[in-house]
Amino acid sequence: MSIITLAQANRIIEAIFARGLELECRPMSVIVVEPGAKVKAFQKEDDSAMMRFEMAYGKAYAAL
Repeated sequence: MSIITLAQANRIIEAIFARGLELECRPMSVIVVEPGAKVKAFQKEDDSAMMRFEMAYGKAYAAL
């Protein structure tokens, strides 16, 4: 399995935020993890709720 670069992770996050704006979603938080659930990048939009890191990490961990 190839490792994702920080630049790639940030491009993924930018694309997710852009799509969220198109769909008129509430402020989001996005996490990108590497194998082993190691956090590569995390960003949270302004006014996103507290505890969003923990929720995003938990979902990413469960997906792995």
